Amino acid sequence: MQVRAFAWPIAILLALVLQSTILERVAILGVKPDLVLLLTVYTALTRGPVVAMLIGYGAGMFQDALSGGVLADGAWAKAVCGMAVGVFRGSVFRDHLFTHVAVAMSATLVAEAAYYVLALAFGLTEVSLGRFLAVAALGAAYNGAVAPSAFWLLNRWLPGPKTHSP
Repeated sequence: MQVRAFAWPIAILLALVLQSTILERVAILGVKPDLVLLLTVYTALTRGPVVAMLIGYGAGMFQDALSGGVLADGAWAKAVCGMAVGVFRGSVFRDHLFTHVAVAMSATLVAEAAYYVLALAFGLTEVSLGRFLAVAALGAAYNGAVAPSAFWLLNRWLPGPKTHSP
């Protein structure tokens, strides 16, 4: 059995562990890079919308369980984001650094909007629109800054299609 067969589950586990430990220390105003979302975006660019939705929802459920918050709200947002990016993957030039940054930033805004709509619909939050926009913008900037490095590592480590040539 090859070690590569376990690469995707290990990548999800590693993203969850880093998200809940080390990245807590680099949070800016409570916002930190969302590695699970970046893994979902990478999956959407390389595998398409269906696999990205499964990765986003599954990893998002684990992330929600670890956060102690409402279960499935973040998972739903990541699944929507994976589907949205995956649908448009044929329309973007996946080999360019700027594309990685732009897609990660856009995906973060989509995921944050999906989360906010869900939270409003079910009365899960009383966050003002201004606060939501500030957190979404900061999260998008943070994920955009981290995306090139994250995608480079995932290209090297995960089996299957790549976002750019080695």
